[in-house]
Amino acid sequence: MIKEEFGDKVKISVPPNPDTAIMRGACEYGLDMSIIATRVLKWSYGVMVYNDWQGNDPISRMESNGRIKKFHLLACKGTELDVEKEYSVTMVPIHADQTSVLFQFFYTSEYNARYCDEPHVMKLGDFKVNGLPTASSGLDRSVLISLRFASMENTVATVKSQYNGNVYQTTFSM
Repeated sequence: MIKEEFGDKVKISVPPNPDTAIMRGACEYGLDMSIIATRVLKWSYGVMVYNDWQGNDPISRMESNGRIKKFHLLACKGTELDVEKEYSVTMVPIHADQTSVLFQFFYTSEYNARYCDEPHVMKLGDFKVNGLPTASSGLDRSVLISLRFASMENTVATVKSQYNGNVYQTTFSM
């Protein structure tokens, strides 16, 4: 089909043993995963944020505490990225006495999403971080939440306290 469609425009070359080429590439990758320096994202990835409800948000989504849960895009599908690059967002606690937080990560086949419960949005995983800095600083205890697409199979989530430098990490497998 490719030859029929593009054969008159470009030269199409097929290895004599395509199965062998695929196997060799898989073996080389398995022996040295660092040979892949970049990849193109098949999905868009994000984290649930718990924002103050705004006037342009649907009233039906406002929770009793005046907040709304939304999808915050970290990395967009189709992006070619360095496997060592991190995609991050800074967040702050919701409550002054909060010492733990549950981060929920999601992915979608779309380029972006507005809410985490949209039909095309799927949960990547949860990451509960305990032991956030003491509440003496109130809400001024930001954390940097990052995703790194370490390999073809794994996504690494990192939470770093901007207050005391503590780092928490987990890996999601797809």
